[in-house]
Amino acid sequence: MRRVKAGSIAAAVNGYYGSTEFKVLTETTKATYRGVLDRFVDKHGGGPIAGLQPKHINKLIDEMADTPSAASNFRKRLKGLLDYAVSAGLRRREQGPAR
Repeated sequence: MRRVKAGSIAAAVNGYYGSTEFKVLTETTKATYRGVLDRFVDKHGGGPIAGLQPKHINKLIDEMADTPSAASNFRKRLKGLLDYAVSAGLRRREQGPAR
């Protein structure tokens, strides 16, 4: 496993993988979630989790317009990750409507 910067998206994903929320999932579900989140980390893992704003998330989802099912899955996995990041003190809860 490569080193990750504290406060990064990659660090938040690694923390999520060690969380109770993730550990209670079935192995098949874990593999599915990892596939989605690992692709996200490959592209954006060095960025700060605290700086991830709704406009960034909307842009990422809009880029997946050709694959609505994948976009929906990504949105769900990202919501779980962000909920974890808030509970772990890695970011503040966003105010305003979620898309």
